[in-house]
Amino acid sequence: MKVKNALSIALSECMIETPLLITALQDNWSKIVNVIIASHSKPERIFKNVLYIAADHPAYSNELILMKNVIMERLNRDYGFNDIKDVRVEIKRLKW
Repeated sequence: MKVKNALSIALSECMIETPLLITALQDNWSKIVNVIIASHSKPERIFKNVLYIAADHPAYSNELILMKNVIMERLNRDYGFNDIKDVRVEIKRLKW
């Protein structure tokens, strides 16, 4: 068994994988979307292969929905998040 596979199995069995993915997304969010949209949104969680994004205003929520395919393409191409099958946006008050 390769080390990469063993590490992936260990992370998923310990339920550590998702928080690490979210942290990686949050750290790179302004590169995935743009700086302005990143200042009004953040990736919150991944549940059943769906990325949930919080936005602080309906206008930014709408923009993220329109960018859904671009976001998924960048996640898959640049960051290797091939398991994410959908993106959903929720309007919330953001806590930084």
